[in-house]
Amino acid sequence: MIRLNGLQYNLLQNFTVDERYSLESLKVNEELDLLQIAFKKRFGFEYMRTFSFTKEGFCTFILELEGIVAVSVGECEAIVRGAKLAQKYGKDIKWIGLSSTGEIEYDKIDKGIDFIFVSSYVIDTFVKTDLSRVKSLTNAKIISNISANFDKTCDMALLDSYKLSGFGTCAVLLTNQPIIQNIGSIDFLGAKLCFEGITSQIFDYTSKELFLKYFQEIFSDDLFLFVNPDITLGYSLHIGLKGIKARYLIRSLALDEVYVSNGEGCSLGLSLPSRINQSMGYSEDMSRWALVLNFDRDYTEQEAQRIVKLIHKNYRQIKALQ
Repeated sequence: MIRLNGLQYNLLQNFTVDERYSLESLKVNEELDLLQIAFKKRFGFEYMRTFSFTKEGFCTFILELEGIVAVSVGECEAIVRGAKLAQKYGKDIKWIGLSSTGEIEYDKIDKGIDFIFVSSYVIDTFVKTDLSRVKSLTNAKIISNISANFDKTCDMALLDSYKLSGFGTCAVLLTNQPIIQNIGSIDFLGAKLCFEGITSQIFDYTSKELFLKYFQEIFSDDLFLFVNPDITLGYSLHIGLKGIKARYLIRSLALDEVYVSNGEGCSLGLSLPSRINQSMGYSEDMSRWALVLNFDRDYTEQEAQRIVKLIHKNYRQIKALQ
């Protein structure tokens, strides 16, 4: 089995639930205290909060923020949809778009905002975002999803249980601001799954160039690069294969136990084209070409060539049937 979608589906194995993880208001919840200490030690934040990593969960969170909120359209679907819902309820939201290169529009960031949802990478393409540059443009507190990459420049960090573990929709918010949260409203299991998922992540930075070389050699003019691979996270490759819908390729490759993605975890194999690619100015049809590979181990030259040849074989078969 070749898992090139591990970042989207990092399914935890052998996770055991026992009575130590139950929360009671009249007892010492030692396991929860230890988990909070572990989060603090790993990421350097003082406080932890949980809520639902859904449209409704982020809408509630955004409405609680006092001041003007900015949201990058390069954030995950739950954040973007939550912000749009909060906007309907009257919250002042400023939107930060994407340029044709896939980077966030830094020139749309100003000092007249109080909070900004922007991560160190753009969903789907994994184009890197310079949070230090964002910090220099605004006094707003930066709220970042760190499920794929942690940049300590952010002021608040988000973790996604679904992406990190494959279980549940818990969001963990890490911050240095004191949080008043009733013990009964803490999703301890969700938070523990997030921590287990983030600590079990393995990224390989050596295979990207190797796979790109073989894609360029084998696919030639049928290969399309939505973004410059040099500005994406080092363990991820975002490409387009011309003339087919990526979901067909994803399904056919799965029969050969080669697992790839077309973007965000909730988009895998679905009929929706990449919202991110469309935000960059690409048409709906072109956005459907998108394919994403994430590397969690070192591949040999022979392995990379064999995998890309298999992808090319499936690609040709799909094109022939259209």
